[in-house]
Amino acid sequence: AQETMDLGGKWYLLNGLAGLSIVLAGLILFLVRTTILRGRKLQVALDWVKRIATRDELTGLWNRRAIFPILNRELSRCAREKKPITVMMVDFDHFKKINDRHGHQAGDAVLREGAQRMLKVLRPYDSIGRYGGEEIIILLPGCDREEARAVGERLADSIRSAPFVSGMDRISATVSIGSATKGTPSSDHADRMVVSADQYLYEAKTSGRDRVVTGPSLSYDGEISETGF
Repeated sequence: AQETMDLGGKWYLLNGLAGLSIVLAGLILFLVRTTILRGRKLQVALDWVKRIATRDELTGLWNRRAIFPILNRELSRCAREKKPITVMMVDFDHFKKINDRHGHQAGDAVLREGAQRMLKVLRPYDSIGRYGGEEIIILLPGCDREEARAVGERLADSIRSAPFVSGMDRISATVSIGSATKGTPSSDHADRMVVSADQYLYEAKTSGRDRVVTGPSLSYDGEISETGF
């Protein structure tokens, strides 16, 4: 009888341990799944924070805070590889009139679709950002002055080729483009290249708009070069 009781007690104990193991296994699985889900949510949150810190909310392009580090990296890389680089400044012509005539939502639609049209013209390794307002900055690593001019004409044509649609409105738009090329760049030339491109943009604006002005290539020390190399 004692042996039977001992066996019964052991059986009861084993069943209890098995049940406890199942509960513990379930608890561990729950904790693991919760941790994974929290990790995914955390990663999603981090990706969202990174996006709003580096991307323009309206167009989805790089914002001004993000585009300058990219420019510095591209300048350094082109300097190492002894390749040219071009900086373009693009500005939508008479944009205030678009806002005044069609409303700010229409102006936003022009900027949003215009950004997408320009993205389709560019190569995967080019960079494009919203510099401010209706002004866009584009980085073309490896592009010399003549290649940059051809890209600029395609960009301008992508905007003028078809009207933008906002509600019942069909809106025609054009852009002016200023382009600065450096044949042998250095990482400390970012600001000067942007200033040069902006000067050529101003020239495009004052000479009639809806055009591309490419300045003479800049030499290594920032002076004008005949060949750009």
